[in-house]
Amino acid sequence: MARILKFDDGSDLPLIEPEMWSGCKSDNAPSMKKLMVKNLSLLGKTGAVPGKGIRGGNPARGSRAAATRTPSLSARRVIIKARVVKMTNGDMKSVDLHLKYIKRDGVGIEGEEGRLFGENRDAFSESELSSHLHNEQHQFRFIVSPEDAYEIDLEKFTRDLMQQAQKDLGKQLIWGAVCHHNTDNPHVHIVVRGVDRDGEQLWIDREYISNGFRNRAREIVTKELGCRTEWEIEQSINNEIRQERFTSLDRQLTGRLEGGKELHFAHYDMNDPGRFQDARLMSRIEKLKEIGLVFDRGPRKFEFVNGWQEQLKIMGRRGDIIKTIHAEMGRNDTGRYHIFDPKNNTVDIEGNVARIGLVDELSDRKFCIIEKTNGDIHYLPEKAITKEIFSHISEGQIVRIRTEQSSWLKAADKNIADIARANGNIYSVKQHLKTLPAQHVRVKGRAVERRDYVESHQRRVQRLCRFGLAQDVDDGKFLVADNLEKELASRDKTHPNKNLKIEIISSMRLDEMVQYPGRTWLDFHTADLDATTLAKHGFGHQVNKFAHQRAEYVRELGIDPADPARAKKLDKIQAINLVGDEMVKAGYEYVHLESNSEFTGKVHPVVHVWKRKKYLIIDNARSKQFTIVPWQQDFESLLARKVQLSMDVNSRFKIKAMGLDLSR
Repeated sequence: MARILKFDDGSDLPLIEPEMWSGCKSDNAPSMKKLMVKNLSLLGKTGAVPGKGIRGGNPARGSRAAATRTPSLSARRVIIKARVVKMTNGDMKSVDLHLKYIKRDGVGIEGEEGRLFGENRDAFSESELSSHLHNEQHQFRFIVSPEDAYEIDLEKFTRDLMQQAQKDLGKQLIWGAVCHHNTDNPHVHIVVRGVDRDGEQLWIDREYISNGFRNRAREIVTKELGCRTEWEIEQSINNEIRQERFTSLDRQLTGRLEGGKELHFAHYDMNDPGRFQDARLMSRIEKLKEIGLVFDRGPRKFEFVNGWQEQLKIMGRRGDIIKTIHAEMGRNDTGRYHIFDPKNNTVDIEGNVARIGLVDELSDRKFCIIEKTNGDIHYLPEKAITKEIFSHISEGQIVRIRTEQSSWLKAADKNIADIARANGNIYSVKQHLKTLPAQHVRVKGRAVERRDYVESHQRRVQRLCRFGLAQDVDDGKFLVADNLEKELASRDKTHPNKNLKIEIISSMRLDEMVQYPGRTWLDFHTADLDATTLAKHGFGHQVNKFAHQRAEYVRELGIDPADPARAKKLDKIQAINLVGDEMVKAGYEYVHLESNSEFTGKVHPVVHVWKRKKYLIIDNARSKQFTIVPWQQDFESLLARKVQLSMDVNSRFKIKAMGLDLSR
């Protein structure tokens, strides 16, 4: 409750006096003067009355909650991660996916599916979280992880925490949660709707999300389990000394640095309590010296390298990734772990998609683990592999992921430069339209509307403005650098533009490849069944096992598994199996397309499928010949049309149909 303090001039000031439990050690209550100063400072900074909703761009936007005190050092510890998820036109798709993920099988205390619960134990319905709510622009997601979660009832703890949050915010929240017991640290996922039960938008003060919510959680756990003992506190701090990550000890060191990089410890008397804390910090510095982040600069003097805090944070993230790989793959051969860094690495990996998981359960960012036949394990986060790529791959596929450098100089840049040179370095949209008298422009064999074509150039020149190579001077007019093409070409060397490309080599499982009547990825390993490059565990061991079985099957087909021409012979068997007896009886002969060769024919109107592999059949009625190519989505428009098929030196198919040049 808030009471009103009246002043002599007739003004008043609301004083928030929440009922608070302040921790294990007794604290003196703040004086009336301190409360007045605190609330006046809040009014001066935000121009808002505590307890009221705040809108606009203010950093404290939201329902301001009661200012909770930081619990004492002896209070139990709780880690909380929070994220605000924006809703696009009330779209519930991302929310439904998140609910599905946090309820997934295996997260329960006995390995069962997670159970969604809410404030009302008996009447909670999942529709409270998955139904559309008018005016909902965002939702809140929390992961709450008490340090001693094994010793408490997580569901009861969550209900107590959310009940306290409702009191602090003065709102009736719509929320649901799932407890996870599938990790070393049991935790709870909480989803809070962006609209309260009165239908009003919910905005939570940033300070409450950052600190107040965690402090309330610490209070609840401490009331349940009691305060941490002095020995427990000492142990938790001492455990940080040897950690290769940023710790609370490092935060203390940062606050004591002189000039941002030097630290000098003073001498203490034997009875001075400060020497115990400094001794702990000195031990931490010894660890930092081991990993090259600190150097001696004299007796009790130390110099810290630039960016040492960020390096510790990177090491901490790397340690978390290594733990993830070990947990997912069940092996601890860290010498074979490779963590991809898009800023510094180039990569060319071929292997099995061993795992696809979440980097962060809060943000739903994914990671991919590729295992090679030699036992190397490559970890690629979503930061390196785009969501689009993740949508095309699945566990069990054989893929090749490699870094390719794309040129800064695009075809549109040459057109922009030509028009600018003819108009005093000014690119004009209107002038560009005048140079295109026809209604359509041919682009890679496709007819594109003239206006759409010019708009694509306008978007490109707007992007050039961000590179500092153009300047918007008027509506539809841009001043273009006179050396545009040369400047863009030079950036290929100074700022190489690298992207990850993925090629799905096979979607068939290894056991499916064993008796497939055609070429498979496994055939690359039947020629040398005793290859020493195959690992004796994991994916390499599986490849070796199924390659032996595949070799026996290939022999049954009358082909030597070590024959250099086995691929061509397997293609012929595959083609005959795909087209069936009718084409063979009609006298059609299979043609194996080789590098720098061509084949003209009509695309068969039926796509043949065998064990998740799709093919396109092209036949020539005049020569009584046919060939097959792996199916691509781009081929949809070619069905029943006459095409010219060719293969380049890199064994890539190219199809030209009725003047359209559709390349892959």
